[in-house]
Amino acid sequence: MRAFRFAERDRSQLLRAAYRHELATSTELSLEQQQAESKWQYEVQQAEARLHHLQAQGAPDSVLTAAEQAVWRARNGRYQFLQALEQENPRYYQLKYADDIPRLDELQDMLAAGQLLVEYFVGKKRLYVFTLARDSELKLLELPLPDRLEERVMAWRRSIEAYQKRQVDRAALLATYRQEGYKLYQELLAPVLAEQSATSLLLIPSGVLDLLPFEALLQKVTNAQADLRQYPYLLKQYPISYGYSASLQYILHQLPYAGRGFGGYIPTFDGRAGWQALSCSQQTLQDLPWPTSKVLYENHQANRQNFFDHAGQFSVLHLATHAQANAEQGDFSFIVFSDGEAAYDSLFAQSLYHLNLPNELVVLSACETALGTLYQSEGVISLARAFHYAGARSVLNTLWPVNEGANCRLMPSFYEALNRGTDKATALQSAKLTYLNKADERAAHPVYWAGYQLLGTPRPLAPRHRVWGWLALAAAIALVLGIWWYRHAKATQPPKLQLT
Repeated sequence: MRAFRFAERDRSQLLRAAYRHELATSTELSLEQQQAESKWQYEVQQAEARLHHLQAQGAPDSVLTAAEQAVWRARNGRYQFLQALEQENPRYYQLKYADDIPRLDELQDMLAAGQLLVEYFVGKKRLYVFTLARDSELKLLELPLPDRLEERVMAWRRSIEAYQKRQVDRAALLATYRQEGYKLYQELLAPVLAEQSATSLLLIPSGVLDLLPFEALLQKVTNAQADLRQYPYLLKQYPISYGYSASLQYILHQLPYAGRGFGGYIPTFDGRAGWQALSCSQQTLQDLPWPTSKVLYENHQANRQNFFDHAGQFSVLHLATHAQANAEQGDFSFIVFSDGEAAYDSLFAQSLYHLNLPNELVVLSACETALGTLYQSEGVISLARAFHYAGARSVLNTLWPVNEGANCRLMPSFYEALNRGTDKATALQSAKLTYLNKADERAAHPVYWAGYQLLGTPRPLAPRHRVWGWLALAAAIALVLGIWWYRHAKATQPPKLQLT
């Protein structure tokens, strides 16, 4: 347990602090206090943004001094407000600043039946793997560190990504994929799963493993003649979700459900500025049935201001657009919106940190949203992480440039499963398997489906009792309508002929 706490303490500290703050705020503060805190945070952001703008313009020193004083006043006002809040509400202070490494029994209560938590720690010479299940104790497995691990993981990823490009040797790429996909499975997961029985996996990677699509690992040796649809993908055995740390997963599990309905943002692209048109995403979301409210911001309405004003109110937030990762400075990865007129506007990852986006699920239907700068303790600084920092309970992100046609076939199945009350990890597995069953052999390649990863809590979109409540209501309505129809039909039935 001491080794586990040591490994956990250094993981995703900034994200844990952000979610601790939200947990304390949402459970201990009145609506009036929450609004006052948001007001102070907004004033600080506005003052800092104005100072940054004036500095970029080269404003006179007197103007800059006044702007700096405004920043100081806003920060000091927020500090004084929080100090008073913490004195008035000790429970708020305790939740916000308490040691947030949960006890093992608390982590076990978080896990679903059959779910196995697998947390990696990459050392200099050894690979340490912690495992925990609801009905079994914490275990530590020490494995040899695979030779040239980072080099091999990146080469294996490239063998997947390059498959959809033109003028490549697909046979050679497949050979590399099969060989390394099985070897990496044997080195990273087979020893772990041999000691545990599990029906789903919650993976906490480390280092270069953050960039590994585990679902595409191969559990058996596969020959060159095998049909891609029949490959022994890990996907076929386990629903898989990912997390930054076990402690963060526990905090996410505690956070209340927030938001209502479905919100989609779908800018229109016509090839200008290098952004290709999205041929089917808009129609896919327009045709998507949703049991509660659905709001789509399309074309010029899919702009930054509408995002700032409304994105936080939805349970499910779906962005169907373009994005670009920045491997050198992850905070400058960006997602593309309309500028409200005839051009485009970028939203950088760092701009998301100041927003309040407590969505139950954010779907980033864009390229490379899981990529960015890799830090050993914090994970990959990416768009997906920025949405997490802003409050999202879970994020469906992408590891490489996605194929829009495959995306448009995958998403309806994913949402259909979610709306049946299925947990997010199982819904994603179901959608991918449905896609594989319907795809031709080339389209079954992992480049078209394995790039989608679920990061965060895999819980269903709504509490189980709410899902069953809606189903019960629907069944009751159907029963009442059936009885009414039967009685109405009987009352209006013409009298039978009497033969004499």
